[in-house]
Amino acid sequence: MKNPRPPPPFPGLVDRYPKSLHKILLVAATTNDGRYLHFDEVRHRDPPDGLDHEQWWLRMKIARHAGARPLPLTDTRGTPFHYVLTPGMHEALHIIDSRAAGRIAMPEEVTKPGPRERFLVSSLVEESITSSQLEGASTTRAAALDMIRFGRSPANKSERMIFNNYQAMAFIRERQRDPLTPDLVLRLHRLLTDATLSEDAAGRVQTLADERIHVGSNVTGEVLHRPPPAEQLHERLERLCAFANGADSTGFLHPVIMRYAIVIDKAEGNYSAYVPDLPGCVATGATVAEVEAEIREAIAFHVEGLREDGLPIPAPSSQVDYVEIAA
Repeated sequence: MKNPRPPPPFPGLVDRYPKSLHKILLVAATTNDGRYLHFDEVRHRDPPDGLDHEQWWLRMKIARHAGARPLPLTDTRGTPFHYVLTPGMHEALHIIDSRAAGRIAMPEEVTKPGPRERFLVSSLVEESITSSQLEGASTTRAAALDMIRFGRSPANKSERMIFNNYQAMAFIRERQRDPLTPDLVLRLHRLLTDATLSEDAAGRVQTLADERIHVGSNVTGEVLHRPPPAEQLHERLERLCAFANGADSTGFLHPVIMRYAIVIDKAEGNYSAYVPDLPGCVATGATVAEVEAEIREAIAFHVEGLREDGLPIPAPSSQVDYVEIAA
């Protein structure tokens, strides 16, 4: 692993090719496959006819700057992060938005308070097991279920991962309506790292007295990444929480970034839908497809209204799953 070759500075490229801009702007702003590539990879590809690699990169950067959207988060130099949605990303977001929208559809009996509570707890258990297995936990599902349901203490590192994940998700569920704060983040960190870190390291950010961690190459010793300075961490965490709560206006973020579960009910003559995480956000439609389209638009308007009023935007927290019951 090594650091990629840095691209030429954008302002310098503009100054270098003032008489060629008309020719540069006539070529496509992406590669043939539409991918968003780093300069280190672009320089190994064949540029369009009549352009060299720097001119091709300048064309890409002009297009990216035009579509870039800033975020209220910065790198270690204080430069704001930006993101760009390329045509391929828009297509992928449309597919996700139309085909993978969360939907709870089940018999009315299951949505009543008692069965609903059992359903949600079961979902938390299954999610804690699945997510931990993706992270490397090697215990069996049966052993994990036994530990959580009967309150048995974790017997090994894998069970500890699952137990901590379950505790953390239950903690999040209890506070799903609360604004995100640094204190909540650190409490969550303590739950997730319980019995895996030293007691004095869990639930806090690093300090100037701690050994600083970096990412480097085992082959060359080159440092690939250094985290922000310890003295900046508290301020950065505050800013991150403000961003998550919608306190910083960043314009419209595609719903895939904030994916809300919806409940669709069959009414007399039509369908109705509501969003458990967004009280008051409802829609109706003649068909399931129509009510899904209506509720999607309602969510966008609801979230934008909260942002314009300076109110916190509830984080998506409802979980979607199905349960099997005897016929």
